[in-house]
Amino acid sequence: TAEMLEALSGFTLKEFEERAAALGLERWRARPILLWLHRKGAATFEAMTDLSKEDRVKLAEAFTLFTTRVTDKHVAPDGTTKFLIGLSDGDVVETVLIPEGERRTICISTQVGCPVRCVFCASGLNGLKRNLTAAEIVEQVLHVKQATPDRITNVVIMGIGEPLLNYKNLVRALKIMKASWGMGIGYNRITLSTVGILDKLEALVQDRVTPNLA
Repeated sequence: TAEMLEALSGFTLKEFEERAAALGLERWRARPILLWLHRKGAATFEAMTDLSKEDRVKLAEAFTLFTTRVTDKHVAPDGTTKFLIGLSDGDVVETVLIPEGERRTICISTQVGCPVRCVFCASGLNGLKRNLTAAEIVEQVLHVKQATPDRITNVVIMGIGEPLLNYKNLVRALKIMKASWGMGIGYNRITLSTVGILDKLEALVQDRVTPNLA
């Protein structure tokens, strides 16, 4: 089943080069395959038309492009679109596309539930269920990109969860979003909303992951 396959959306280029080579594909093919997913909107390996039929089958047997799916979508009169993202274990998180003039902003979640329980926020009412994987964070952006013809200009990490309490997966996801082989969304166009986990703010600086902070 797809759930047993590894998610391509969570790989870095270097990791995927290794895996592609192990499958018998040329290493250089790893970058264009990732670009099919992150930039060209491929929803299946079958859609990657510059790969041989044989390579597409090999890839589809080893990897899945998505571990999540859009289970519901609601469009408000002002164009704001809420996506309910179904996770492979049956849980759901919310992702929102916010159109504002020329800007197209995606608001993404990082946890199922939240341990912080801020009084003004409903996300923490039932506490934290689990962290999202890097793939589950990245796929929220990919699902919304596939659903809109417009270029995504900004990402805000202001959905469900305290992002810095899911540090490792968040940082991996942000690096994938920024990479030249990924989505190419610069850190200057990403805003991270946090209650302020101080040691993790310092770690961001050390890891050279520098989104705007809110």
